[in-house]
Amino acid sequence: MQPAGRIHNFGAGPAVLPLEVVDEVAAALPNLDESGFGLLEVSHRSPTFQSVIDSAVERIRRVLSVPDGYEVLFLQGGASTQFYMTALNLLNDGEKADFLVTGGWSQKALKEASRVGDAFAVWDDSENGFKSVPQDGEYTIREDATYIHYTSNNTLYGTQFHHLPDSGGKPRVVDASSDICGGAIDVSAHDVIYAGAQKNLGPSGVTLAILSPWAMARAKQGIPTMLDYHTHVS
Repeated sequence: MQPAGRIHNFGAGPAVLPLEVVDEVAAALPNLDESGFGLLEVSHRSPTFQSVIDSAVERIRRVLSVPDGYEVLFLQGGASTQFYMTALNLLNDGEKADFLVTGGWSQKALKEASRVGDAFAVWDDSENGFKSVPQDGEYTIREDATYIHYTSNNTLYGTQFHHLPDSGGKPRVVDASSDICGGAIDVSAHDVIYAGAQKNLGPSGVTLAILSPWAMARAKQGIPTMLDYHTHVS
């Protein structure tokens, strides 16, 4: 039963938080972990904050069975920034990325990637109102594509991939914002997983990104500092 004053929220996000989490955050507002600084005052360079990050990274690794060698990052800008940031890091001039367009979010991801390279929808269900996701064999990945991008769950249309989409042997990039940690995901089968936290992880304002060794080796140098994955790893 919901406590007095609380409502059942069936919106796409921000998600409802467990009351014990809300209570713990409230208790930390005046003094976080006996540091003498409130939750909203503590320096991001302090050992207190670093311990929070380390704990969060460890939990993500454990819950999602993140393989050794993969980087776990907490970024800003939401999944919408990752639409562009993934392409900016992974594509060189003239290189190609293939997209499975299954809803509004994958449409936006395609649009942003098109600013960087040759982004192409190899499957697009917009004319049918995004009523389904593709099955293997219903699309063809270009031989010279650098990676394939898909959105694992589409809240507006009620569609979700219940299988790992065929990538034609290419690296996979997935926007998992609305189902991350809501079910099993084979992290080792992906090279970039990103998710805005507010739908399925926690409060808005942070974005989870998980990067494979291939993605880190591929990430370009010389791009704007805060859009460079290397900046956030180091």
